[in-house]
Amino acid sequence: MKNNIFSFCTLLLLFCHFATAQHTNLPLNKEDYSLIDQLIISKGFNCATAFKPLQANELRKIFPSDSLPAFFSSNNSVSKGIWNAFYLNRKDFFYKKGREFEITANPVLYTTYGKSTGTTTFQNTKGVEISGTISEKVSFYSFLTDNQIRFPEYTTAWTKTHQAVPGEGFWKHFKENGYDYFSSRAHIGFQVLKPVNVQFGYDKFFIGDGYRSLFLSDETNHYLFLKLNTKFWRIQYTNLWAKLSSIPYGAYNDDGKPKESDKYLALHRLGLQLTPSLNIGLFESVVYGGLNSSGEAEGPQFEYMIPFAFMRSIERESAGLHSNAQMGLDWRWNVKKRLSFYGQFLLDELHLKLFKSNGWWAQKWGLQAGVKHFHAFGIDNLLLQAETNIVRPFTYSHRSNFSSYTHYGQYLGHPKGANFKEFIGIVRWPVLKKLQWTAKGIYTIGGLNENGKNWGADPLTSYEENRVKDFGNTNGQGIGYKEFFASSRLSYEFFTRMWIDLSYTFRRMETDEQIPTVVSGTNHWLRAGLRINIAPKEVLY
Repeated sequence: MKNNIFSFCTLLLLFCHFATAQHTNLPLNKEDYSLIDQLIISKGFNCATAFKPLQANELRKIFPSDSLPAFFSSNNSVSKGIWNAFYLNRKDFFYKKGREFEITANPVLYTTYGKSTGTTTFQNTKGVEISGTISEKVSFYSFLTDNQIRFPEYTTAWTKTHQAVPGEGFWKHFKENGYDYFSSRAHIGFQVLKPVNVQFGYDKFFIGDGYRSLFLSDETNHYLFLKLNTKFWRIQYTNLWAKLSSIPYGAYNDDGKPKESDKYLALHRLGLQLTPSLNIGLFESVVYGGLNSSGEAEGPQFEYMIPFAFMRSIERESAGLHSNAQMGLDWRWNVKKRLSFYGQFLLDELHLKLFKSNGWWAQKWGLQAGVKHFHAFGIDNLLLQAETNIVRPFTYSHRSNFSSYTHYGQYLGHPKGANFKEFIGIVRWPVLKKLQWTAKGIYTIGGLNENGKNWGADPLTSYEENRVKDFGNTNGQGIGYKEFFASSRLSYEFFTRMWIDLSYTFRRMETDEQIPTVVSGTNHWLRAGLRINIAPKEVLY
């Protein structure tokens, strides 16, 4: 089976020899994508944005270069720059264009220092970002950083519980309650045919138009992937195949050998632009894996590599192999170039009992509804956003972590897991041309698992393990909690892609019972930092 997959990928890459080059992805950054949304909606453009990251060249076809963030502007006109060697264009530290190639390189730096209730926090990130094209046939992107970080106490508690640094994979301890990790993402891209683009690499993705995603979030570690994106007429069809890990980094058996951990994700989304203002998407995914009779992890299944297959029809269980399929619907409706209504509905169990009022444990679904208001109150570029997310108990979980909707001890869907209701309010406003203000409030009501009792809050726990009851399950059951986050950040861009940040975060956590793995009470966190060529790191755990 592995040889079949290898042959398929090899043929695909050989076919790409005849392709034309495409520019790389616009890295995931909520602030840049917020600006893109504003441009698309306020100008009445028809552009699919649900599957992120977007390709920068697609955006350049729509927008004039002077309206785009410097992060992906195509303005590469050569000037004297600095010392006639650096910043020869307006956004890249190093830029070189030859007859058969184009390459850019930028330093990456993110350094912060802060005070949080009970601890001192810091982040020290340094690395490099490289991108380019070769012979107008191949495009590539690479982002590599070395990081040392200390979180507030509540995030440290989450990290110890999940044995994972939020959004990352490999890690080791650093000083007292600090973490040291190496982060990398990279991909190579080809345009196989005019409507078909192929990417292969190591990265992560996000599906949706909201602050959160119920389908696929970017809150986990990166993963090896192959992505096929097809666009024609009013249709965008995206296939994603990925290799995941069923356990956190560094898990070992009793004999001291690393645990077998490989599992796989097959996912596709069909987007349809019904009208210039209404876009809907149909989503389907399956996570599968298991151990064979020798105790080794099974390899990828070729059936799920078929681009247009209906996964529910081929989902199966064989000896040692578990598979977990999900379906969903997303939408975005733009109104009067000022409002954008969006949402998602996730279905994690297809059954006739799904909507009965008996609280059956397998009534596993999630719902998102939100609205964005651009140029609110007649103020230029002021964005107001409101969003709510509801996820039923046991959603995303399955028989084992070989088939749960998780990766490296973190959740592929909503980062809160399941068994909660969440309400989000966001304000983004460029106070001055170079000064951006972002404020956010997140209020969550939910329930947690008790020791030895599974109330369906943690997708990493099998739904067959210590399930309290089959019927009468309600959202927020178990150990109840109420959590409130409020944050405010000022970012001043003193040079292209260079920012000084000042931020404050307030957190209040109340639980019905004291839980050793959860930090309750009130926390204040004030920090300042400098970042270059990197998005701000949001820590909301």
